[in-house]
Amino acid sequence: MLKNDAKMITIEGSVFDGNGIALDDVMIETWQSDENGQFTKDNGFARFIPDNSTKKFKLHTVKPGQVKNLDGQKQCPHICLSISSRGLNMTLNTRIYFEDDDLINDPILSMVKNNKGNIDSLVAKKVKR
Repeated sequence: MLKNDAKMITIEGSVFDGNGIALDDVMIETWQSDENGQFTKDNGFARFIPDNSTKKFKLHTVKPGQVKNLDGQKQCPHICLSISSRGLNMTLNTRIYFEDDDLINDPILSMVKNNKGNIDSLVAKKVKR
C-alpha cells in the first residue's frame, strides 16, 4: 500500500542501438523496492514497450527507497531494468539511479567503471515541466 508521503515520479526515456537510433521494438521490465526499501510480491514490477511513433517509454512509479546488500550496506535508491529486443542474444540488465542521491557511497556504483570514468549514463536527470 502506498503511503501518503511517498514521492511519485515519472521516468521517460528511449533505448538506443549501437548507432544511436532510438528503438521501438524493445521490451523493458523494471523491478524496484517500495518507498521504504522493501520488495513486495504485489508491487514493484512493470513491463512495457516504447511508443511506436515517439520511441519513448514512460514509467509512473514511486521513488524507491534504499535497499540493503547481503552484507547490510545500504544501496542508493534505484530501479533495475531488463531490456530485450530482437537481435540480442541475451537480456541486457542495468539500473536507473537518481541525481539527488549520494551516489558516491553506493557499494554497487563504486564498482562501476566506464570509458569516461563516471556513472552519468546510469543517473536519471530531473526535468522541469
